Amino acid sequence: MDKPDGTISVIVSAYERPKHLWLNLLGLSQQTVCPGEIIVADDGSGEEVRSVAKRFASESKTRVVHVWQPHEDYRLARSRNNGIRAATGEYLVFIDQDCIASPDFVAAHVTGRRLGVFRAGWCVFLDEERSARLTEEAIRNGQFEGLATADETKALRKMQRKDNFYAFFRRRLWPIKFKPKLRGGNFSIHKADLEKVNGFDENFVGWGQEDDDLGRRLYLAGIIGGSVVASAITFHLHHPPPAGATPRWRDGRNVEYFLRRGVRPFAEKGLKKESGGQPEDVVVRIYR
Repeated sequence: MDKPDGTISVIVSAYERPKHLWLNLLGLSQQTVCPGEIIVADDGSGEEVRSVAKRFASESKTRVVHVWQPHEDYRLARSRNNGIRAATGEYLVFIDQDCIASPDFVAAHVTGRRLGVFRAGWCVFLDEERSARLTEEAIRNGQFEGLATADETKALRKMQRKDNFYAFFRRRLWPIKFKPKLRGGNFSIHKADLEKVNGFDENFVGWGQEDDDLGRRLYLAGIIGGSVVASAITFHLHHPPPAGATPRWRDGRNVEYFLRRGVRPFAEKGLKKESGGQPEDVVVRIYR
């Protein structure tokens, strides 16, 4: 891996599941483009998750930051904002801890990056059997990419073509609202563009819709989406659904708030704080 690029910060959303986080960080250590820092945005995990971040930092040449907030319900939007505030890079790449990045994941996101455009990737959902085969050894030797089936690879390419279609129509004929879609567990964006919309809306508490809302507000602000679905691939580890998750999107706890009228680009409760820094209950630990 090349020398760390200080313009790139990777933000990993985390809550408990220390084994998943360890595999995620190992995947990030194998990237063809090395980020300048990896930030673990922690929604109130116990000491074991912090220990994983510290252990990884001891054997990594990348700066590792652990940003922790108390766990008071599911506050992913707020936790991600904590990570954004802590980031020193001008370009941010987001990934969830239960996803393992393919070696070209960061490269696919950052190649051709430009202001005014976010980039969205996607993942291969592994079943329980294939998740068990995604071991530390498989990540270190790069063999895990073969876990994707031919049908799954084909589906990613189809999704890429669909996203390209949306982008073509947006540029040439007429806008298709909020497409390509932002996918919170696999996207990238300039920090300056996030600041224009005040980051994630922290009124989203509980599972769901915070990334749909961010994507919508970015489009309303004139920041458009680009797809890297077929190249910025992650492998999602099997696990029970999070508390509050619903089989149908429309049954989610936050849907009523998401569907409110008069949504504006700038989140009223978001990234910027009166103090100019992190909230008082947030703890930032820098390990390298």
